[in-house]
Amino acid sequence: MKRIILSITSLAVLCLMPLVATALSEDEDRNEATTTLPVGNYEHSSLLPTGQFITPTAAPGSTIQVLATGLRADGNADASEAVNTALSPDGKTLLVLTSGWNKSNDEPNGTPITFPILDPITGASVGTTTNDEWVFVYQLGQHGAATKIQQISIPDTYSGLTWAPDGSRFYISGGDDDRVYGYKASGGQYVPDTPFILLGHNSDQTSPTPHYDGSLLKGTRAAAVSSALVRGAVVAGIAVSRDGKTLVAANFENDSLSIVDTATRAVLREVHFFNPGDTVAQGEFPYDAKILCGDKGEARTAYVTSQRDDQVMVVDVKTGNFSSIQVGSQPNRMVLSRDQRMLYVVNANSDTVSVIDTDIQQVVRTLHLSRPHDRFKG
Repeated sequence: MKRIILSITSLAVLCLMPLVATALSEDEDRNEATTTLPVGNYEHSSLLPTGQFITPTAAPGSTIQVLATGLRADGNADASEAVNTALSPDGKTLLVLTSGWNKSNDEPNGTPITFPILDPITGASVGTTTNDEWVFVYQLGQHGAATKIQQISIPDTYSGLTWAPDGSRFYISGGDDDRVYGYKASGGQYVPDTPFILLGHNSDQTSPTPHYDGSLLKGTRAAAVSSALVRGAVVAGIAVSRDGKTLVAANFENDSLSIVDTATRAVLREVHFFNPGDTVAQGEFPYDAKILCGDKGEARTAYVTSQRDDQVMVVDVKTGNFSSIQVGSQPNRMVLSRDQRMLYVVNANSDTVSVIDTDIQQVVRTLHLSRPHDRFKG
């Protein structure tokens, strides 16, 4: 049974994983966790057979809600693998993005459940797929109440989800479909905002289902030896400038960043951090993206995390020139402060947050998230 817990407070937080706290004191040996309490649920926590408590299941004041699709009465086709959330600029609408191989959802009699495939140019439904990845749209009320107003099936997604600054539309990274989907408000719902943004790596890109052949080794000598080395391009993190005119997209399987004009949907420039044959490892597996803007909201600098090389790439949007900042191990998501002076980078494998001063483009502080005496990271 596939389901996810949605925890929504006034800050619209998605709880993907409960916090784990030991049942022992800091002075006791964590390798010999023992307790005389019976395993089970207590007022604010649950005790595991390992002697550890899971607590809390949600922040105080939160509401818990399953990402229900309504496709099966028994809930066995509910959504799983929520990977990102985005709160609208006015704070009234929350988006929840799911991603992963959510296939093989069948009716109780074994009939596959299918979903529409959209033409990327017109938005018309032109076929079906068994892929069921989703954007759930929630209207937020007082005291953290959330009401689902829409669920949008997307054939392929990854991690990118962001609003336009005026709140009129939002964008979704299309994973190995090598495109960015747009949806705009219309009559109380969100409808396809076509043409979608096609990033141009996979061949037959205007087809509803492109050929998945656009990754880094496409056209190289290695590909000539074995076509199996060439996979589909994958778009990951995306960001939009404050004036809404520029979108950037991190190309996870191409070690590059696409810079897009949102009005024309055209790719203005692709900045390649690493090319086959290069001798300096940099910018590989770019994951998340953020934009630092000028006084008029125009895109000035793009920041991109490189998971392979433990870097944040710093890109001049106008020229395409770039440099790098070394951070912790496997950086993924970033948050830019409201005044744009600080960039916070989450480093998954080192359990740290790197704080970058955007004026000098240097790490000025590292926040350590591990508890004392923890031996394992990640």
